[in-house]
Amino acid sequence: MGLDEIYVRDKNLNKIGLIDNAESVIWTNRYFECGDFEIYAKATSQILKLCKNGRFLSHSGSYEPMMIEEYKITTDLDGIDYITISGRCATAILARRVVHEYSWTNIGETYADLKIKDLIEQNVTNPELYRNLRLIDKMKYKNLVPTTSAKKYPGGTYLGKSVYEAVTDICKYVGYGIKTSIKYTAGATTIENTGFLQVTLYEGVDRSKKQNKLPAVVFSPSYGNLAESEYGVSWTNYANAGTAYTTSGTNKGVLEVFNTVTGLDRYETSVDVSDAVNLTETYELYMSMIHARVNEKMANLRQNVAFDGKVVFSESFKYKDDYNLGDIVTMENDYGASETLRIVEVIESLDSNGYIITPVLKGVTETTN
Repeated sequence: MGLDEIYVRDKNLNKIGLIDNAESVIWTNRYFECGDFEIYAKATSQILKLCKNGRFLSHSGSYEPMMIEEYKITTDLDGIDYITISGRCATAILARRVVHEYSWTNIGETYADLKIKDLIEQNVTNPELYRNLRLIDKMKYKNLVPTTSAKKYPGGTYLGKSVYEAVTDICKYVGYGIKTSIKYTAGATTIENTGFLQVTLYEGVDRSKKQNKLPAVVFSPSYGNLAESEYGVSWTNYANAGTAYTTSGTNKGVLEVFNTVTGLDRYETSVDVSDAVNLTETYELYMSMIHARVNEKMANLRQNVAFDGKVVFSESFKYKDDYNLGDIVTMENDYGASETLRIVEVIESLDSNGYIITPVLKGVTETTN
C-alpha cells in the first residue's frame, strides 16, 4: 500500500504496529536536507502506546523512514480527541553528534564525497574519539557518487557544528543528495533485529533538455504539468572580482586580487582572511586557504536567474518512472524563459480528497549578461 498504511518500528527497526486510520498524512522527502511528516488521526490508546521517542515510521512507497519526534492531542467541539504526530527523516540522527576536532577543518580544496565520508565515519559510524559514547552501531555509510563525477569543495570549518549541518552544507554547495534507508544484514535467516540505517550520498540524474542521453523531462504550462512558478533576475548581490586582505601578520594589507575584468564590468568585493594567518605552516598552504576563502564568498555573489515551481500530476511524466527526487529537469514559462532545475523535494499527501504528489523544483542558474 502507501500512506494509508504507516508501519511503526522500534529502535531495532522491527515492525511493532500499524497506523491505518489517519484522517490525513503529509510525507515529504528532500534531496539536500531532512524530509518530514505529519499524521493527523483520531486519538486511541493503541496509537498512544506506539508514539514513543526513538520509534520509526515507514510506508511501502517510501525509501526513507521517519522518526517520531513530537505529538499533541487536541479535543474538538464534539469532544472527540485527535492526535497530530510529526517528525523528521532518519538522516536527522546526524544532528545528534557534533563535529570533533579530528575532522573539523579543511585546508584548501578536497573532494566533497571524501569529506562527507570522513565527517560521518569519524563522528557517527566509526569514531575514534570517545568511541564507546559516540558510536551509533545501527548506522552505516555508503557513497553512490561515481568517482568520475566527484566534485571538489573549497573547504570549511565545522568544529562545534552538528554533523548534519556540516554534511548538508557541503551537499548544497556541490549538488549532492543525502538519504537514509532501512537495510538488512546480508545472509540473515530472519530480518528480526538485523535491520540498520544506511546513510547514502548520491547524485540526481540529468534529464533536462541540455543533455541528449535520456528523454528530456519538461514542466511547463504547455504540457499542463506546472501548478505555479516564480521567475526573477537579480544583479543586486553580484561581484566578479575578489580582493583578499589581512589586518595582522607579516603579510598585512592586500594579499591578492582575483580576476582581470576591467572598467564598469568589474565588481569588486573584499574578503578578510586575517584569522587564516596562523592556520598553516607553509606559504603554499596559506595561499591555498586564501583562494578557498575568496572562492567560497564569490560563489554566493553571482549574477543569477532564479526559477522555482511546483509540479502537478500529469500523464506526461510520472514520478519514479520518468524522474526521481534530485533529478535535474527543464522548466519553462509562457514568456520564453527556460531553465534547468533540480527536484529538491517531493510532497506526498493523503486525505479525504485523495492522494496527491507534488514535486518541488528549485534552482539558481548563473548567467553571463
